[in-house]
Amino acid sequence: MFTVYKDSEITKDDWEKALVHLQNGDVIPMHHRFLHDAKASTRYGQYEKAIIELAMACEIFLRYSVFELIPGSIPEPMKTYIEEANINQYVSKFFKIYVPGPEASNYKILAKDISSLMSKRNSYVHMGILSDADADLCRRFTHTAEQLFRIKLEVVRGEK
Repeated sequence: MFTVYKDSEITKDDWEKALVHLQNGDVIPMHHRFLHDAKASTRYGQYEKAIIELAMACEIFLRYSVFELIPGSIPEPMKTYIEEANINQYVSKFFKIYVPGPEASNYKILAKDISSLMSKRNSYVHMGILSDADADLCRRFTHTAEQLFRIKLEVVRGEK
C-alpha cells in the first residue's frame, strides 16, 4: 500500500512572489523553517519530531522577538541574563509585556498551549517520554505557532 500526500497547488503568482524574495536576497526566518519542517513531519507521521520542531519554532520566535526590543544601552550582564533565561520566562514575562492590548487575551490562551508544548518537548528530550503525540496534537500546536507568529510586539513609549 502506498500513501500519496498532496499539498495545495502552487500557483504562478506563488512562484513570482518567491522569485521576488530570492532576487531581494531574502531568507526565510528560522521559526518559519521549523514550522514548515513540523508540518512535513506531521504529514509523514513523525509526531515526536514535529513536536520538537514546533517547540523550536516557538522558542526562536519568542526569543528573537524580545531580543529585537532590548535597548543597545542595556548593561551586558543584564542582556546575557535575558538571553540565557528559561523559555518559560519568555512565555510568562518577557514576551507577554510587549503584546499589544487587543491581542493580550488571545496571547493568554496561546501561552498555556506554548507552555504545554514546551513541557512535552522537555519531557521527550530529557526523559524520552512523549506518549500522546499524534496528528491532532501536532495540528493543535501548529495552530498555536501560527497564531503566535502573527503577534507583532509593541513598545509603549513613555511608560516605565
